[in-house]
Amino acid sequence: MTLIAGMSGSAPASAAILWMLLRESLPKITANPARYGFANADIREGLLTRFPYAIYYRVLADRIRVLAVYHTSRDPSRWQSRA
Repeated sequence: MTLIAGMSGSAPASAAILWMLLRESLPKITANPARYGFANADIREGLLTRFPYAIYYRVLADRIRVLAVYHTSRDPSRWQSRA
């Protein structure tokens, strides 16, 4: 993951906590995809605690597809181009 790798050099403790939060959030999203609201059309936005990041994902018939983990104050058109 580019985000975690980028943080590891300057803030390794924060990178470890963010990685832990992501690993905790993904099973929750998988178990209950409707847990979070829509960010755009069929794309949902799961906000992380303790960090200003969100997991943007799409619910498919047989899986969850994570489109981006993105800072909430950045321009959303960059992650939206991945959809």
